[in-house]
Amino acid sequence: MSKAKYENYRYTGEVCQVKTQSVVECRFPGAEMATVLAVQARVVESKCVCADGEVKYDGKLLLGVLYEDGSKRICRAERGAEFYHKASHAEIAPACFAKGEFSVQSVSHRREGASTYVSVVVDARIDIYKQAETEYLSGGEEIVVKKERLPIVQISAVSGETEETDDFSVDGVVDVLLHEEWARATACHAKDGEIEIVGELCYDVCALKEDGELVRYERILPLRTTLPCEESSEEDGVKADLEVRRAEVSIDMSEEDNRAKITFSCGVFADCSLYKKEGVEMGVDAISPCQKLRLHHKKVAGRYLINQKSEEIRVAGTASCQELEEGWSLSCVCLPTVELNPKEGGIEGILEARALVKKEEEGYRSVTLSLPFALECGAKENERVDCVVSGLSVRNFGKETTQLEGTLKLTVYTYSTVEADYVAEVEEGEEIPKKTCAFSVYLPKKGDGVWEVAKKMGVTPEEVTASNPTVEFPVQEGTKIVVYRQKV
Repeated sequence: MSKAKYENYRYTGEVCQVKTQSVVECRFPGAEMATVLAVQARVVESKCVCADGEVKYDGKLLLGVLYEDGSKRICRAERGAEFYHKASHAEIAPACFAKGEFSVQSVSHRREGASTYVSVVVDARIDIYKQAETEYLSGGEEIVVKKERLPIVQISAVSGETEETDDFSVDGVVDVLLHEEWARATACHAKDGEIEIVGELCYDVCALKEDGELVRYERILPLRTTLPCEESSEEDGVKADLEVRRAEVSIDMSEEDNRAKITFSCGVFADCSLYKKEGVEMGVDAISPCQKLRLHHKKVAGRYLINQKSEEIRVAGTASCQELEEGWSLSCVCLPTVELNPKEGGIEGILEARALVKKEEEGYRSVTLSLPFALECGAKENERVDCVVSGLSVRNFGKETTQLEGTLKLTVYTYSTVEADYVAEVEEGEEIPKKTCAFSVYLPKKGDGVWEVAKKMGVTPEEVTASNPTVEFPVQEGTKIVVYRQKV
């Protein structure tokens, strides 16, 4: 009688990805916000917790509001709001763990009584992982097992935080009104014992000058950091998501030369996913000389990061905007956003920004500039594209040919799905009568290997090669296989 033996392999793998949207609202009390000019919104994740059929997540919405008060003075206000939401999926269980990415989809505001309410649509993209175990055929008594080294993707989470600072001097600036910052990884490499991240940190500062004019400064800083990771090696794929979780901008005035020094500091959080493709010797087929076997196969699939590339594309063109009366002039442009829609053979998108305009005796107003664009590069099914905007500029404002320009900084992640098909269970069937003849002859198909021939003849691969030492496998057409049996 045959008896199968099994082994277990434990790994951390992807379960699913859930995407959801929610609305977070924040109240600014007081009647001083006569006109809201711009709202800067940023979402910071706190934690994600998996339960039966759902993932619960919470975070904090950080808002900066630029407004004009009743006396037509430019002012700013900052406030935060915590939120708690959940997303459902049948495969989520308490044993799973989650990693979330949150972004601002849209921002709106309204006035109710003496308060101003800011509403933000938050996009959540949450990857669900779990500790999994697979049991596979490894051998047995009176069983010959064909083994292959099959790929299984093991995913590890690695994170860390780095501090970044910068300062620069400007003329005539008396206050910082808005600041916006982002960080992105342009390259990420797994090495033996560590993960190296190369990227850039960008921050915008919208400031008020002593003459009442607005000005915007953009700074781009190189970023490089390493995270310790004992299990990493150079063959692994790694993806790093960088998030500015806290940022401070201060201004110091010099009475001697009327110059101001703007100082920036922030904490950049790196959340890395390490993709390790491990080969596991697993049974993919089996035969028994004494019994027929019914084999039950299973498959385990995993997504593996194979490439990351960065690209910068300058887009420019005539932007649509709200029609203004004569006399309005552009003071500052800020808060760029981009929406991408990958399609076959290309990417369509819209670049938007807030233009702060001024008119004597009228004060400030803001309008939205919108530039649709199309790119020849396209995201395939196994790719993901992230994008941020820098280098914003406007020309010919107020005319029918208002030109908006910006640099799209694209990061494209390419994945490959690997699959392992293995024998998970063996059922013993009816006994095979023992053959009494001195030898067996078999005419295989062209291209059959030793295993295919042995399985058809009901013998071991060793018996096939021992009886046919001159035959090369895979066989050619017309090859004859003979297996001799010893007399008992």
